[in-house]
Amino acid sequence: MSTSPTANLGRRDLWTAAVASLSDEDRSHIDFQRPKKLEVLSDLLHLTNKEIERVENSRFCYKRKNGENVIVKDLFAKIVKWIDHFKQVGDVAVQYDPMHASLPWAGIRFLLEVAISDVKTMELILEHVVALAEIVCRYAVFEDLFLTSPSAAASELEKAVLGLYTKIMLYLAKSKAYFHDNTVKRSMKNMLLMTPDLQTHFHAIESAQVDVDRCAAMVDVQDQLDRHAELRKLLEDMDAPLVRSAKTLDEIKDDLDVAKRPKILQWMSDEPYDSHHKQARSDVLEGTGQWLITDPTYVKWRKDSASSILWLHGIPGSGKSKLVSLVIDEALKSHKNGLCPHPPVFFYCSRNPAEPGRSQPRVIIASILRQLARLDSMGSLLQPVTTAYQEQEKRGFTQSHLDLQDSMELIMQLLPLHSMVTIVIDALDECDPETRGDLLESLEMILQNSPTLVKIFVSSRDDQDIVCHLANYPNLELSSDRNSHDINRFVEFETERLIKGSKLLRYSANKDELKALIICNISNGADGMFRWVSLQLQALCRQKTDQAIRQRIGKLPPKLEDLYRELLERIEQNPERADRQYAQNTLSWLLSAQETLTSEKFLIAISRRIGLDSAPPTKDQILDLCCNLIHSDSPISQ
Repeated sequence: MSTSPTANLGRRDLWTAAVASLSDEDRSHIDFQRPKKLEVLSDLLHLTNKEIERVENSRFCYKRKNGENVIVKDLFAKIVKWIDHFKQVGDVAVQYDPMHASLPWAGIRFLLEVAISDVKTMELILEHVVALAEIVCRYAVFEDLFLTSPSAAASELEKAVLGLYTKIMLYLAKSKAYFHDNTVKRSMKNMLLMTPDLQTHFHAIESAQVDVDRCAAMVDVQDQLDRHAELRKLLEDMDAPLVRSAKTLDEIKDDLDVAKRPKILQWMSDEPYDSHHKQARSDVLEGTGQWLITDPTYVKWRKDSASSILWLHGIPGSGKSKLVSLVIDEALKSHKNGLCPHPPVFFYCSRNPAEPGRSQPRVIIASILRQLARLDSMGSLLQPVTTAYQEQEKRGFTQSHLDLQDSMELIMQLLPLHSMVTIVIDALDECDPETRGDLLESLEMILQNSPTLVKIFVSSRDDQDIVCHLANYPNLELSSDRNSHDINRFVEFETERLIKGSKLLRYSANKDELKALIICNISNGADGMFRWVSLQLQALCRQKTDQAIRQRIGKLPPKLEDLYRELLERIEQNPERADRQYAQNTLSWLLSAQETLTSEKFLIAISRRIGLDSAPPTKDQILDLCCNLIHSDSPISQ
């Protein structure tokens, strides 16, 4: 009884088939004496680890054409990661024979040897080497999962994988033809001529990858993964960020007494950045914002071995700060899970007169310095900071604030002590327009001069000066087509919450019908603005009858500014002078206060001009009088 060809797909050597499809000339550049898989991987691992040790102290990096600094040690570490994962594939995959991939691994080893022999060659091909190692590893899993299924979709996937492998072997053949045969003749001129050719062949590999992924989607990926728990776990590990190690905390001792360390921290910065983060994330709806975490631009920024900035920008009220809080949470989770040796450094800017420091570049950079001053949030302080403080202490200047230049000098001394740094800054547009150029220039200075891998994530509105600074960096525009799913979930959640709390449709006999009408109309009109949704729902809460609800839905103000204008007019038209004055005093105080007050003190302050002997109003009364133009912080910041 004959065996079906498709039943044997998993046992076919696709790498040998890929080589066979090359021209005679290209095949002549490939060593057909297949190396032993374990030997080539061991040699490659030994070579890579040796290079990691060599560049460890030199912090060697090179610049891409776009100016980004690529950290060479990080690239070598990724090669080690893919070698380790490939070994695991051989242990876990039942249908896959790792010997089949010994040819591409031999080609990768050859290219790595060439790359480390010459700096200019390294700049040309090292990132290609890393990408090829990932492809060989990742698609070995594909072979075991999908190429054993007797189906038309599996047959199409086999063709796509074979096409990908052929493009890889062609790239390796072309590379070897140049780097092996032209050892003596190679020159800068030849290198420049060869670069476009190699790039063309590498882009062909990237295109073939897209084709493979498209075909894989037709083979019911999730169903296959559910049946192969070990392979599913292996793929998840592959997608996880590179584990970057740092000096062990036991090696860092500052020899400071218990009282001195807090003084030095306060000397650098007293901004409660952690409280600001707790406030920002306090009402994030679970499950929202995942489009950002999985967006290809974000994933590339997070995983790339080059220091870079990613800029999130969009209209007011679109939820940028909530997304920033998710980015920070993800980075904190990576640190907690041991994937990143240092927690993220972050700051939430705010143009709040009661917290003037949150809009000043000097204060923002000082907070970044404080967070970089130790490898762990509770650990010892690093030597550059303790030395600087001791010098200031001798001169009697520890009570004065560090200026921007002093903080930047210390930051540049601290960066080499970290293996990777993630900096997240929310609401750059809230920074003082007259001085925020200093902040942007400081961030670019860190990016361009750090010997350590630096990832910077910033958010802002599209203010023109910020656009001019950041337009050439990778960016994500927060538009309605990106966050529509989050908006719809938010509308449904808030509508349900208000109805259950008897704030919306309290007296309605047609709750289900009106609920559906509200959700549909507000979702369609939101245009990506969470704040618009909140204000519209609050306006609907003030309507008492079903007819009033329907009329309000029929004339929803389309712009956020129109809603604000409507609310201000409502305050001005309040028939009771005392209520009107309470609201006006509240807004005036919030716009001009020079420090943050507790709720109790604030309520006393806004009552002084009213001229009444009664007790101050309650917090809930003020929130109601101000028609949702203000909100109360949770107890963590009161």
